[in-house]
Amino acid sequence: MNKTEEKWAWYLTSEKQAGKILWFAFEDVTFRLTSKVPGTTRVSYTPDFVVVLPDSSIRVDEVKGPHIREDSELKFKMAADRYPFFDWRMVQLKEDGNFHLIRFIPRRKIDGRGTVEKFPEADG
Repeated sequence: MNKTEEKWAWYLTSEKQAGKILWFAFEDVTFRLTSKVPGTTRVSYTPDFVVVLPDSSIRVDEVKGPHIREDSELKFKMAADRYPFFDWRMVQLKEDGNFHLIRFIPRRKIDGRGTVEKFPEADG
């Protein structure tokens, strides 16, 4: 865990103590983004934190420092698309020493036929 992730873990610990979250874990879950096809490499994504909220919903928190690599944003968006039943947040530690929400993709409804509603325009 780097210092930025450690700072977020302290924040999550205070949220847990305040009863705002039930549980969290660091790099505990890996999402498969592509299947293994001969001649290719399987792509997976391990988010920084998985968080369980008081209503038992699950949120995925990706924590970034000042520089965000393009491939990490791409994997984040791919995971949110493939696993639509979680809330997805990307936060960045800014120069002011505070975390700022830079991307939020809310969980989406899945109808009886397994169709997922399209992303709302909440990304940003």
